[in-house]
Amino acid sequence: MGEDAVELKHISWKDEGWIARAGVLTTLNALDYFSNSPFFIGSARRDDLIASRRTQRLETADGSIQYVLQDAQPPHLFVIRQETKTDAGYDMPVAAYYILDGTVYQSPSLYDVFYSRFKRCAFKIKDTMAFLAEDLNPISGASKQDVNMYDRLLSLEARQQEEFSSNTETYIRSDHIISAILSSEYQLPTIRDDMAD
Repeated sequence: MGEDAVELKHISWKDEGWIARAGVLTTLNALDYFSNSPFFIGSARRDDLIASRRTQRLETADGSIQYVLQDAQPPHLFVIRQETKTDAGYDMPVAAYYILDGTVYQSPSLYDVFYSRFKRCAFKIKDTMAFLAEDLNPISGASKQDVNMYDRLLSLEARQQEEFSSNTETYIRSDHIISAILSSEYQLPTIRDDMAD
């Protein structure tokens, strides 16, 4: 981005009087409105402002910089690209601006967007690591929750083993009684005919 563009990336600009006189922003007058803002470098001739309505391009008086209305969703959003001419005659983009509901802003550079996102990601990762570090047991590497869960599982397993042992003893006793009955060590009481009546 150009030096002048970098200095203005944290400001916005709006001219309520201009909008009141013009009515509403359109593709025909968006560059004219933009030329009044501090983002516009240099000056524009009146003839160039009138011509910009047809071509949607506006050059500064010395012709070194031009502004192009790149995209529009009238009356709310207009995207303007600042370009300079290279020695080979190509237009090189320098900055992008947008007019949102009458307020002019400079778009952040791709570097600024990625830097901001990476910085936010690094902060989140650092925050997560700090949270995990305070939760980890320094000796085993297990978290406090894992240790508590392990203790609960051990106590549950001990209770289940205890229940299994008592159930096994009951089963063995029941099995012994059934075996004794079947082997005729115990005689089943018989029903006498006179009691049945």
